[in-house]
Amino acid sequence: RSLDAILEATQVKDTRESGRVTLNSPDVLDAMRSLHRLRANNPGREVRLTFLTTSEIGKEQKDPLPSGVSGIDAWAQASGGGPCSEIRAALLNRLEQGELRHLVESSTDEQLRAALIAPLIFVCGAGSWCDIERDNRRALIDLADELQSTPEMASRAYGSVFGHIIRTILSS
Repeated sequence: RSLDAILEATQVKDTRESGRVTLNSPDVLDAMRSLHRLRANNPGREVRLTFLTTSEIGKEQKDPLPSGVSGIDAWAQASGGGPCSEIRAALLNRLEQGELRHLVESSTDEQLRAALIAPLIFVCGAGSWCDIERDNRRALIDLADELQSTPEMASRAYGSVFGHIIRTILSS
């Protein structure tokens, strides 16, 4: 499969101050809609969306899952081949009429898993951008010996690589 056949998107949210993330979170529902739109606008391509947030996973207070498991944890279980019934019921309680709701209502478990559940990955409790930068810089410095470099050169290289990434993002 060529790289052009895969579309990887990431939705980044710094939501630590706004509490835990659940299936009731507007940002989570927006991520589902975004994934559905991306799939519709990119026929023939595999589309994946990562929801990356600083918030921890929470349990739904309103409309909790009957099993008592958090919706995000149930999502991960369904993504790995577990039952989809709780996720389907939860989504039907949360989604308004439209194409995404129709997909949830009319698809088999395998179709729902392939179209929505497996391609949407939740990464919750991520560190701040400062933590991520520190960890990435440390990982590059740890590679210095393998690349026959010094820790100082590796640290400077990180700044150059990071700057190039930012310039690329801002110019596109």
